[in-house]
Amino acid sequence: MGMTSSFLDEVRLATKKFFALPMEEKHKYAREVDGMEGYGNDMILSESVLDWNDRLYLLASPEDQRQLRYWPESPANFRETLFEYTSKLRLITEASSGSWPESHSDGSVITIVLQDKEVEGPSMPER
Repeated sequence: MGMTSSFLDEVRLATKKFFALPMEEKHKYAREVDGMEGYGNDMILSESVLDWNDRLYLLASPEDQRQLRYWPESPANFRETLFEYTSKLRLITEASSGSWPESHSDGSVITIVLQDKEVEGPSMPER
């Protein structure tokens, strides 16, 4: 169980290529106005300051509930790479589910971060 560094590099490259696509191409996978799944940015639900970012939110599991209209077909290997990645992640999270802390709060149940190689690690802004 696990993933090789070369496979994780494939995942990074596929996502990097997706976000480098022209805006018109990315908008083919845009989320609905009140929806979560698809391409877009964070919804502003209050007067808070928005940290601008683009995101692609995809429901990966259960597999029979995936809405493939939001899963990009470009770049060419994007879907297949992400299908394999999410399948492997599911196996890893299922194997580690017994080790979760008892008192835990996370709106998406599990958040998994695949860090860019250019970023050395988590950081906090200086105040």
